[in-house]
Amino acid sequence: MVATYLPETLFIPTFGNNDFKFHYQAPTLDYSKDFYSTIFDLWFTKNPMNQATLNLTLINETFLDGGYYRVDLPQSPISILAMNTIAFNSKEVLLG
Repeated sequence: MVATYLPETLFIPTFGNNDFKFHYQAPTLDYSKDFYSTIFDLWFTKNPMNQATLNLTLINETFLDGGYYRVDLPQSPISILAMNTIAFNSKEVLLG
């Protein structure tokens, strides 16, 4: 929807506790790569402004491992860290 209605907007999303298959549980090892690559495609590759503006190679280095990444804003000294903190939540249940 962001790409459709806000195609010229830089979009820096991050995960919340209900953005995974199970409530308060990070993706298990058996499907984490598929999950994170699908989300990467939706958030970055299919978003025209993100694809044109951001360093997707840098983002992809950490995003596929755990859904966290760094964005260096173009023409600015500002960096944004998008953290996926679900693994540090006291309700997190590790399923392997």
